[in-house]
Amino acid sequence: MKHFSGLIYMVKTACLWLRLNCRRFRVGGDDCAWPEVVRQVQEYLPERHCGPNESNHCTIGLMTHALHRAHRCILVIAMTYAISLGIGILMVHGGSEFALSYRDSLVARAHRDDPASRANDAGQHLRAAVIDFSRNLFMAAIPETIGGLTLVLPIGLAAYRGWVGGIVSVGQYHQSRLTQLWPATYYLTTLLLQVTAFTLAAGGGLHLGWATLRGRGPFIGPGWFRLSRLALVDVAQLYAIAVPLFAIGALWEFCLPPA
Repeated sequence: MKHFSGLIYMVKTACLWLRLNCRRFRVGGDDCAWPEVVRQVQEYLPERHCGPNESNHCTIGLMTHALHRAHRCILVIAMTYAISLGIGILMVHGGSEFALSYRDSLVARAHRDDPASRANDAGQHLRAAVIDFSRNLFMAAIPETIGGLTLVLPIGLAAYRGWVGGIVSVGQYHQSRLTQLWPATYYLTTLLLQVTAFTLAAGGGLHLGWATLRGRGPFIGPGWFRLSRLALVDVAQLYAIAVPLFAIGALWEFCLPPA
């Protein structure tokens, strides 16, 4: 953290120096593009310098700024989850044969094919949590973030994943998991942790795609595939929140007594 705080100080110092010495770098004409670039960089840094004893405040500041800049995209994903989740819950509690049969086939397939579910059924709960965490992160969240460059993939996946989260609100015999305290607590906590983590990952991807589409520089990458460098910083900060949520969610789901 101390090295991270020192890096922030060096970048901010460089930004200030470039602003003060802008005209030394102009090549023809009277206009200088450095102040605009520097201003954009400074917007992605904490408001104040963080000393060695203030690294936690720096980290929190970066995360807060990332959440603020990406909040519209995060809100789109969150609303998609809320609507699809509610539809799924209403369908299974309303006795929809399609939703109930899909729920049964989905759960049966998970117990048969999903490595985490198979490890959990074998009593290897910690191993199941590790597998679930790694698969959620590397096989679901990161590809979904990259898919944010399409601007539609994260929304579609959120709609499906939210609906699936809703239809599993009933148990094996189609009895609601929301009517008793422990089953409801277990289900809602697992849902909250995983949906929040996926929302941050998908919202970050959507934010990156939108920032790149609108040409919010500076950019990084080759000329044929350039991404908004500053939006990438936001994605990294959002993952700093999402990754622990994935880990806690997996431990909660597989290492506690089943509901």
